[in-house]
Amino acid sequence: LGLLDAPPASLSPASLKRLEQVRDTQYFSRFGILDKDLANGMVALKDTRTDRRFDAYDPHIVQKEHWSDGAIAVRLACVDDVWRASSICMTSRA
Repeated sequence: LGLLDAPPASLSPASLKRLEQVRDTQYFSRFGILDKDLANGMVALKDTRTDRRFDAYDPHIVQKEHWSDGAIAVRLACVDDVWRASSICMTSRA
């Protein structure tokens, strides 16, 4: 059984719901950085394989000045109707 099949009693229903959303929507790929909005922590990403655009919340990516072009490999998940990027990224220059 996985964590979500038998969650610990200390896990709140709201936390369980968020974890289920991550499980159901997670998506890993390489993305080109299209734009960053420092004020809102949002980054516009374009999947390099499918050309699909994602507007994702991740202040970590937004604050990295040298991550303004090239590509990043990152996992996204849609939680509470907002795409969010994982905070650990591997970068490369295109």
